[in-house]
Amino acid sequence: MIDFQRFRSQGLVLAIIIVMILMATASFRFWSDLPNQLGVDFYQFWGIAKSQQSSGFRLGSPYRNPAGYQQQLLKLAAVEGDAELVAAVGKREQPDLTGSPLLYYLLGMLPQKYTVALWSFRTAQFVAFALAAFLLVRRLTSGPVSALTFAVALAAAFDPLLLDMAVGNLSSFQLLGLVLVAGLLEQGGASNVRIGLAQALLVTVVLVLLTLVKPSIAAATALAGLCLYRKTERRVRTIIAVTAGAVCALLYALPCMLFNSASVWADWWSGTFSSVDRLAYAGGDGNYSGVGLLSSRLGISIAAAMALVGTFLLVSLLWPIVSVCATTSKAGRDYLAVIRNGLVDPYLCIAFGVVVSFALSPLVWSHYQVLGIIPALWLCWNQGTRNRLPRIAGWLALLLMADLPRRIYLLAGVPWILIEACHGFSWLLLWVGMITVCHLQERERIKCVAVRSE
Repeated sequence: MIDFQRFRSQGLVLAIIIVMILMATASFRFWSDLPNQLGVDFYQFWGIAKSQQSSGFRLGSPYRNPAGYQQQLLKLAAVEGDAELVAAVGKREQPDLTGSPLLYYLLGMLPQKYTVALWSFRTAQFVAFALAAFLLVRRLTSGPVSALTFAVALAAAFDPLLLDMAVGNLSSFQLLGLVLVAGLLEQGGASNVRIGLAQALLVTVVLVLLTLVKPSIAAATALAGLCLYRKTERRVRTIIAVTAGAVCALLYALPCMLFNSASVWADWWSGTFSSVDRLAYAGGDGNYSGVGLLSSRLGISIAAAMALVGTFLLVSLLWPIVSVCATTSKAGRDYLAVIRNGLVDPYLCIAFGVVVSFALSPLVWSHYQVLGIIPALWLCWNQGTRNRLPRIAGWLALLLMADLPRRIYLLAGVPWILIEACHGFSWLLLWVGMITVCHLQERERIKCVAVRSE
């Protein structure tokens, strides 16, 4: 017998692959221009540690001495004679020191020659994204060939990845880390089973590392941590807490030793997070933050825009809980069941964390949307419901994040405000899709409980 459902699913995958290949063809100009991109973010991450090393470890905390680090970078460029490093130094006159001390420490381990370090990093970025996309699609579907084809096509066409590689940022590595965490937590597809001690410890180390290197995904790592809590025994949780503390202490101490400063973490925190406006870069600079767009268009502060969006998220999150319980007998009501059941699905937990980060952050560079493939693909291949709305929302959000609107703008002259809105609020499609899935799955669970009780 022909499995028409599977046939239709494979046909949709093929259609999306064709679209991605066409978009990759349109991206050829960018790929050919990549050697001319200087990696301005990578230059800062790599350069801070290299400046401290080349100075004989005398510069101290970079957050207190940005001018000293800039002077040392100029000396380093003159000594090395690397054309790309000289160009990067000339383009970025003053370092924008928002990276964590641990980020600078880790990238300081890369080669001394800037060009070699940059292209090693870019190669690792592409591999990390393609591997993460393959693992994600392979988990959600059954065909390794179609998963590999889709992952390569997506990597070739997905603009956030191209931008991540152009500037040399960390979104691809964050994506791979979160996908690996979800895979470890799920333990071979059984989302409701306990995981072993070794897996739990590995997940703990990865989550702590991801959070301390770049806390922009703290919401995703926090929800993954709650999922870890739900999927471990009480004795394992104690070991996890001790391990997390030890790893935090080690990762805290390493940058302090590099910069010869016990206050380097406090300097970073006070300089970067002292105000929500500190990270509110202008939209024209490539910041597609939804709250930033609301702030500029409505004439309100960033904090007010965040409160507005946060209220919407909270109210909409209560909808599946209230609507399900309102249609359930009083004896069978469990207002926390939706939340508890959701916390055993690691992909759903991480997807919610990613979308919350997109929705509430005043800073959402284009390359941050690399992480959006987790909730998008979870919706595209979600098997928990037959409703088509979540799948449509997932595919549409994926195309929006892949920068299809800007391509249409370049061809048809669509008003730029619409392009900004598509980028800034693509998370809304993901949010509605995930809320709908949770609502429908909880209704199915209630029906199954009612049938068993009869």
